[in-house]
Amino acid sequence: MNLYTKHKFLVSCEYDHHWIHHPLVIKFLVDDTIIHIDVNGNSSNKFNKTVVVDHSEDNMHKFSIEISAKTNENVILDDNKNAIKDTVLTIKDLQFDQISIASMLSSGNFAEFYVHDTGKVKTNSLILAENGILHFSFSVPINQWLLEKLF
Repeated sequence: MNLYTKHKFLVSCEYDHHWIHHPLVIKFLVDDTIIHIDVNGNSSNKFNKTVVVDHSEDNMHKFSIEISAKTNENVILDDNKNAIKDTVLTIKDLQFDQISIASMLSSGNFAEFYVHDTGKVKTNSLILAENGILHFSFSVPINQWLLEKLF
């Protein structure tokens, strides 16, 4: 018998959004629920959201950052078609229950970024510069999941 309970945790994120011509559309999701959306283009951003998910022994969840609305106008190229300025999202910190997991995003194969335009999969980056989705799976309680990931 599976006994489902609700689990509450805090997601905090600090990021920079540097853009040319127009801002990107940035969505932060847990499973299929949007917990934060950014369309205003502020250069420095921070949010704290309390998230509630179902908890069971075999229940995994998905955290995602979705980037869209990037066009050719968001990149300035030199005469040799090398990017000299680009529109990017830089994750400065990501925390679950006040524990930073940003270093996990930039190491190993913890998170994957699927680039929409090319189908490429990228890992190990806190800088997102293309239309696509960064995601990773996690379970609750957060402290137990982190201990399993770290050791």
